[in-house]
Amino acid sequence: MVIAEVRGVLDERSARRFEEGVLAGLDRHLVLMVMDLREVPEIDAPGVAAIVRVTRLAAARDVDVFVTGSSALLGFTGVCGFF
Repeated sequence: MVIAEVRGVLDERSARRFEEGVLAGLDRHLVLMVMDLREVPEIDAPGVAAIVRVTRLAAARDVDVFVTGSSALLGFTGVCGFF
């Protein structure tokens, strides 16, 4: 299991760095990844897209992803139901 602790705004400028960091963790032959978003005060559309891409890539590698502390944007968009 890996816990990806994300801090700060997840937006267009930080989404790529977020994806690269999380995907590096997926190379460890995991079965479970926890994405901790409690320290993320704001997520914009590119940030949400990055979370969805990472989750799909994890699923393709048979890694379950659990998201905790998601922002109101994820709930508002209905993306939380995706996880």
